[in-house]
Amino acid sequence: MTNQPVDLDQERVKLRQLVGDFKEEGWEKAWELNVLPWDKLGAPQPPLRTLLESDQQDWPRNGRALVPGCGRGYDAVFIATTLGLDTLAVDISPTAVKAAN
Repeated sequence: MTNQPVDLDQERVKLRQLVGDFKEEGWEKAWELNVLPWDKLGAPQPPLRTLLESDQQDWPRNGRALVPGCGRGYDAVFIATTLGLDTLAVDISPTAVKAAN
């Protein structure tokens, strides 16, 4: 079996449809069907990485951070390790929480 490149635009359309059709349960459906365009990198989101690693902002180095809709937790781990913040990651999808653990 060969790995086909993922069309992220098509994934986003599928995701919007799932959330539109199933409301809150749409996020769980997305995880069940592996319609996870944000998760395909297997790493923190590039804009977050760029922003936190830049000198554009003097980010706090202690305190807490909240990452709602954390998915597998890539962004939360990045925030915690980069800034040293006590980071709480939460998600509406039980499958996402399980994946993050």
